[in-house]
Amino acid sequence: VPKVKVLINLGIGLEFPRNVLVPLNSSGEVIADTNVRSTLVFGKGTLLFENFDTFKYLDTPSASLSHTSQIGNTGLILSLTGAKLDLSDTSSIPEITAAGYGPEFKGVFIEQASIALPKLFSDDPSNPNPAGIKIEGTNILIGTGGFSGTVGLVTTGAPLYKKIGDFGIGFNSFDVSFLQNSITGSTIDGFLTIPGFNKN
Repeated sequence: VPKVKVLINLGIGLEFPRNVLVPLNSSGEVIADTNVRSTLVFGKGTLLFENFDTFKYLDTPSASLSHTSQIGNTGLILSLTGAKLDLSDTSSIPEITAAGYGPEFKGVFIEQASIALPKLFSDDPSNPNPAGIKIEGTNILIGTGGFSGTVGLVTTGAPLYKKIGDFGIGFNSFDVSFLQNSITGSTIDGFLTIPGFNKN
């Protein structure tokens, strides 16, 4: 029976339409040229194509976005680093094995992703747009078998503050950890202001 085996050393990129991700320049402004797209670029790796039923990387090149990008027209700013693609049927990269997935997993591992919140997100009248507030994800796995990783709010300056009627709630940080679509833990660091109570 004839067999086919091809090894190719190449890099690949996944280009997103601008209604999904809008590329930004170094100043955080939308790049006006509609021919410029945000691309998830994978470094060069050895790709195996064998017998028309095997298609996988023999190594695990990492990837990153070509541009910091806005998610559609939401004002949410996405950046990510350390992405790895796993297409193998017989083996997995260490990060996938550590999360409890078997070799049948196919998907992407993202070491770190962050989403900066849009302006005027906070209700604090003295600081309506505090710097350094973002949603951050670490060790994210997305693919067959579900979603794993930790996602949460990170603040490096003033807390995120929102008013709910006469009450106020503030967050310095919170996160939720997932393992194969199930919540495995969470932490919250915040405060609640109640009318008529002295915070001292």
